[in-house]
Amino acid sequence: GDATTIQAGIDLAASGDAVVVAEGIYSGSGNINLTYNGKDISVASESGPFLTVIDCQSTGQAFLFTGGEGFGATLEGFTIKNGNGTHGGAIYCDGASPTIRYNIFCNNLAWGAGGAIAVRDGSPTIYNNTFDGNGAQAGGAILFGPGSNAQFWQNIVCSSTGGGAFACVGAGGATIVSCNDVYGNAGGNTICVGTGSSNFSLDPLFCGMPGTGNF
Repeated sequence: GDATTIQAGIDLAASGDAVVVAEGIYSGSGNINLTYNGKDISVASESGPFLTVIDCQSTGQAFLFTGGEGFGATLEGFTIKNGNGTHGGAIYCDGASPTIRYNIFCNNLAWGAGGAIAVRDGSPTIYNNTFDGNGAQAGGAILFGPGSNAQFWQNIVCSSTGGGAFACVGAGGATIVSCNDVYGNAGGNTICVGTGSSNFSLDPLFCGMPGTGNF
């Protein structure tokens, strides 16, 4: 059935269900600090990331994957912006291994590490996303933290406002960072962990200013 917030839709779903989110701008209670509660469900936009925006308004993070979610927990097709937190301005992933794909992360901020995403003790698959204009003290786009073995491929990582593209603190040897465009990140484009190849650094030629979401 229909729900009035994203969290309400997640709460109604059982493992294996799909939560389809209509186009619009989502913010405030029930639309930030979202959790799958350990369920392997799909949360996907109906109309894609340009028309479906989670605006955290600098009051919290978008998603918290802390319930042991597996690869069947998918997040797809959103613009996530203006998130903030200690680690992972938009997404904090601890002890979980979700699949995160086809999203845009812009203007998210972490006071510690992982401007957009922070991962520890899990093996998420993160692919075909755009990270633009996020920032942190370390890892403007993402933190590969202790015990993590993320699979990170075919993403654009550009124009981080601080901390470089990546931070790597105790990440596991099974981490894969491959086929990503890593460009113009304040603090550097160094890929500090992971096996993989075919990463490159080319201007993605966006139309707008970094972090604006004008791609």
